[in-house]
Amino acid sequence: MTLAVDTRRALRTPRELRDLIEAIRNAPPGEPETASVEWKRELDLATVPHRFSTARHVLGFGNRYPSTAAPYFEGCAYLVVGVEPGNLTGVPNWDPADLHNWLERYIAPGRPRWHLETVTVNGADVLIFVVEPPSWGDPIHTLQTTYERYTAGRIFTRAGGKTVEASPSQVNQLELRLTRGAEDINIEVVARAHDGELRSALIAETTRDTWRASEERRLRGAFAHASAVRPGPGPLGAAYVVRDTRSEERYEAEVADYVARIDASMDAEVFEHAVNERLGLLELSVLNPTRRNFPETQVELTLPVGVRVFSDETDPADQLEPPTIPKPWGAQTVARQWPGPTVPSIPALGQSPVTIVSNDEETTVRIRPIGVRPGRDHKLPDLHLFAPAEMTGGALAVAWRATSTGATGWAEGVLELPVSAAPRYYGFESEDGAVTVAS
Repeated sequence: MTLAVDTRRALRTPRELRDLIEAIRNAPPGEPETASVEWKRELDLATVPHRFSTARHVLGFGNRYPSTAAPYFEGCAYLVVGVEPGNLTGVPNWDPADLHNWLERYIAPGRPRWHLETVTVNGADVLIFVVEPPSWGDPIHTLQTTYERYTAGRIFTRAGGKTVEASPSQVNQLELRLTRGAEDINIEVVARAHDGELRSALIAETTRDTWRASEERRLRGAFAHASAVRPGPGPLGAAYVVRDTRSEERYEAEVADYVARIDASMDAEVFEHAVNERLGLLELSVLNPTRRNFPETQVELTLPVGVRVFSDETDPADQLEPPTIPKPWGAQTVARQWPGPTVPSIPALGQSPVTIVSNDEETTVRIRPIGVRPGRDHKLPDLHLFAPAEMTGGALAVAWRATSTGATGWAEGVLELPVSAAPRYYGFESEDGAVTVAS
């Protein structure tokens, strides 16, 4: 579930900000906050703890990565006070000058840039702290005054829907944000989850166990001897039936191997179903804000271990390599004495738009090079990303790098993609193995 508000542009006018407030109020209980929107039912900004808490969120919004922030509200962020899902409470009528003075104890002027808006909805005043988009070349915004255990100089950022202290890797990203302003090549890769967030496609362990046992029973119950069949005429020559020559021991070994690797079969079926449903759809674009052409621009994405990625042209079975289902023991096959005419295979034309390479440490996605024109944005092939169970409710960090034959060096960054806290579980029909949606 995502807020019912247009995230494609910044919300600036009173009407647009009122839409945001109403979207929060009308959201169901448990609606998660995002990297761009935080809400509070109430904050007593006349007290020091709540002043610090507010300043911490503003700093966190200011320390986001530009390419991560850009797809939502054009990079703006909003701390909304006086509303929560199902409840419009409003706030006292504070003097804006007092609010600025209270927060500037912790936030340096203009670092980040932010301002206040007060919007009245159904007679209740709601306070909105609007934080402007982060940009390349921005300094790292730090806490200016010590508060309890948080010493001056601490760095806060956003991780999914929470404000947290920056980890070493997040500090490295902010340092890269600072230095990127002077780079000659200035290409951006932005990503937007089709439904506002990615969603995991999972199979419950009990479902796996049930289907594994069902397949084993089906195959082990297929012991039957084939009877001899006399040759008979066929359209292209004499046809005859070949008796199954496998021993019982060989068939048992084939069944054991299939059952041991059946997880790959289940995963391939589920991911194919999920891709066809457009689940986990990630829309990618490359932006060129400069006046230069960048010919033959190639974008590479690096994903952590455990994340599955497919393109629209990818067959999940090609990646997962599911085992072949053994033929039932005693099965008969029809052969012909004279083979019919063969049709030569036709090789695929052209280069695949996406190449996916996985190893034990990471998965690399290489997108076919394109020409990037000045001041233009170019759509890249869609991808389908599926995070593992342990990432649900968090954020998936995807590193990207772009190079061009017309420029030296490279541009790089990190896409922080929110992962839904509600994964979709799949099951299998007991009779034909068809994939079903469990939740």
